Amino acid sequence: MKWVVYNCIFSKSRVKQVVYNYIFSKSLMKWIMYHFIFSETLVKWIMYDCVFLKKKFDRLYLKHIFSNL
Repeated sequence: MKWVVYNCIFSKSRVKQVVYNYIFSKSLMKWIMYHFIFSETLVKWIMYDCVFLKKKFDRLYLKHIFSNL
């Protein structure tokens, strides 16, 4: 599981995949939420990446996800 988290940090495509899976998969939702809580670096990196890429869709859902943590 840690490998997946670290992989997210170093792979933008993987980050997007995780974000979308988080949105559309309730089972994965709990798993990702658990790791987001214990990985501030990953959270900050994903937020920065979404802002940098200027993707409103990602940012809106990420804002929703983080507000519910």
